[in-house]
Amino acid sequence: CVIVVGASQSGVDICGELVSVAKQVILSMKEENNDFNFTIDCLRQSGKALCTDYLSTNFSIVSPIERIDNDTVFFKNQTSIKPDLIIFATGYEYRMPFLQGKLQVDQTRLIQNRYVYPLYKQIFHANFPNGTLSFLTIPYRIVPFPVAECQAHIIARVLCGKMSLPSRGEMICEIDNLSLPHNRTYHCMPQYSFDEIPQIEPRSRVAIVTGANEGIGKVTTRELVRKGWYVIVACRNAEKAQKAIDDIRREINMPDAPLDFIQLNLSSLMSVRKFVDEFHERQLPLHLLINNAGIFGSEFELSECGEELQFTTNHLGHFLLTNLLLNDLRACIPSRIVIVSSGAHLNAPNIEFDDQIRRQPHSTSTVAKFRAGLRGYSQSKLANVMMCTELAHRLGPESKVYCNTLHPGVVKSAIWNNLKWSGRLMRPFMRTVDNGAMTTLYVATHPDIENNNIRGTYFVPSKTLPPPYCRPAIGKTNPITNDREQCQRLWQLSQRLTNLTSTI
Repeated sequence: CVIVVGASQSGVDICGELVSVAKQVILSMKEENNDFNFTIDCLRQSGKALCTDYLSTNFSIVSPIERIDNDTVFFKNQTSIKPDLIIFATGYEYRMPFLQGKLQVDQTRLIQNRYVYPLYKQIFHANFPNGTLSFLTIPYRIVPFPVAECQAHIIARVLCGKMSLPSRGEMICEIDNLSLPHNRTYHCMPQYSFDEIPQIEPRSRVAIVTGANEGIGKVTTRELVRKGWYVIVACRNAEKAQKAIDDIRREINMPDAPLDFIQLNLSSLMSVRKFVDEFHERQLPLHLLINNAGIFGSEFELSECGEELQFTTNHLGHFLLTNLLLNDLRACIPSRIVIVSSGAHLNAPNIEFDDQIRRQPHSTSTVAKFRAGLRGYSQSKLANVMMCTELAHRLGPESKVYCNTLHPGVVKSAIWNNLKWSGRLMRPFMRTVDNGAMTTLYVATHPDIENNNIRGTYFVPSKTLPPPYCRPAIGKTNPITNDREQCQRLWQLSQRLTNLTSTI
């Protein structure tokens, strides 16, 4: 017999696991705070038990525990039982007696109204300079391990001097604004939505979005235009571009929305140069470059310039485009470069620097070509992150051109079309394009980037799929991206392959 105390999500899930293996499972819950039918529905959804009956014969729900005497548990409804095990899946009070030693932290000041206070971004104690006292996984309603990993990356960057914190006064001000009006939600992770994109004066800032005719790029363009941006739609097909422009204007009810099209084929370096020339002819400023376009080839294929097609389109084309537009971005500071990479970059063992090996599959068989295609995609996305890292180094920590990269999540976009049946099979488990665009828009527009001097950083989407969504977080990258020598080597290779005589 097992008693589970606490009918929140963890307690309900534990019951769902135990009911198929334990002789008797009893859930002790507060009548005033929990709904019986809701708890039963949660157990049904767990898929572990209670498949046919709303209540299993070995499962019951009882009132809260009144007391425990020796081996007997007495409930408030006057019943009692002798259990073999009691599992407490309940909340807890924050207590940190270990901080009262050498640190001499007064617990009455640290823990106020049942919350750890004052924590900046739910991590850094504002009264300790330079992030010297920080906490992991304090917030609730989170997936602990990935959140801890993201928070650890942020702490490491602060302690290493790669990211700076605001002054104590600025941190306290933000903390109080967050906690005082809604104190009960102080330790909830901040939410993020399109409403957080700053509104600007119409047409006052110009953005280029590659691959803006569909998927994440189209949603990104729509939301930028809605907030006042003038956006250049950069893609291959003029007809598809015009359809996307018409769709966006209709969706946001702005017939004269500031959108324009310039043709760009990233697999052709000549097309990239032609695009830049045409952009310069329009004598427009440039405040934001979003390198969003990408392809996912299911087989090995070469581009016009003789390089693997995905490496050319996803990396070399954007490398050339970024370098040719860099002076425009530097003339309009503060400005940003956003590079849409992928979590697939973690699967790439390295960048293949040998021209002969990189330009051909290891076998002519269909399977080998398919594997080479997957390898090429991962390698191109690794190149995206390495390019971002190296560009941030070259721009320097004082530059007002902020370059960052991101993984949008596994999104229902056209990039999966080449996978045919397997792509269709995966679609029900993918994020929507609106959700996928949130990380791009956060990195492209949120004041946190400039306020916290964030550059050369890889962002990942929130771990929650149903709305409301949490803000994107700093993610784990392939260790190769931290190897400056390898990043410089990729930069030099890219410069040679794109025939750039000079770069930053």
